[in-house]
This record gives sequence, C-alpha cells and structure tokens, in this order.
Amino acid sequence: SFIELCDNSDDLLDYVIEFNCYQISLNNLFVITKQLCKGITTLSLENLNYTRIKKTNNNNFIKHIDNNISLAITEFQDINKDESSDNIIYILNHPNISNDIKLNYLNGQQNHIDNFNKINDTTLYDIAIETLIIAPTWQNVSFYYQYKGLCDLLIKYIYHYTNILSNDQCSD
Repeated sequence: SFIELCDNSDDLLDYVIEFNCYQISLNNLFVITKQLCKGITTLSLENLNYTRIKKTNNNNFIKHIDNNISLAITEFQDINKDESSDNIIYILNHPNISNDIKLNYLNGQQNHIDNFNKINDTTLYDIAIETLIIAPTWQNVSFYYQYKGLCDLLIKYIYHYTNILSNDQCSD
C-alpha cells in the first residue's frame, strides 16, 4: 500500500485505485477524488467529505471507503459542512462509526434530514437533535418530545431554531 500518493502519473493512480493499494489518509483520498473528478476546481483538502467521495461514481473507490468508513470519516475535514441528507443518514446509522465521531462530524451540517423515520436506532435520536441535523419542524419537535420529554437537548434545539419554528405551522 502506498502511504502517500501524488498525482504525477494517471496510469499509476488508476492502478492504485483499482486495486486499493493506498492507505486511507486525507491526502490520499484527496488525490484519488481529484483524479476521478477531473475538472472540479472547488475540491480541496479542507472540503473533502463523504458526499464528494460518492460523487466520483467510482464503485471500487466508494466500496473501499464504505468498508473503511470509520477510519475515512476521521480524515475528512469538511469545513463546508455540506454532506448530503442521504449521506448524513448513512453516517448517522452506520454501526462502525462511534457516537463520539458522529457527534463531532455531524455537528453543524448545513443539510438536514426530514424526520426521524430513516434513523435505524432510537438511541441515535439524541445525536440527531444535538447535532441539529433534524429539520426544524414542530412535527419533529413533537416526535422527539414524545420520545424523551422536555429535556436539555430539546430545549437547546428549540432555542437554536426559534426563528424558523416561529414561522412553522403546528399541525394537529
């Protein structure tokens, strides 16, 4: 396995990608993603995330990352915090990613998940509320309230989204 890749040789990089001959590191993931997404000028070490890995559409690369997601996610810096909603769900539900890493990584993501329906385990509801990844609706507030009651996490969530919730109609 290559410890540190560079983008000097397309043929060598294609081989390394095809046979997964690289260590998972931020630099290597960036070099590979850049190789597979030629022409994307906005890609950087700082904004590399799982969504950008998936956009390579390279099944072998994606499968290798999926098989090593607990390591790969610790390498992403994702300063843009712009994981897609589907990938937020994937990360939240993944059993091989520790809850501490989920909390750290998902905190402050720009995109939301619509509701609690796709969350596989009720113990992950707290992470979804604490990281603010659940869409701010009274329906979601009510759902979580029925699950946990008026706890500190829910109070902080409501306080954070006060302006948005004040414009949301509460359905019966």
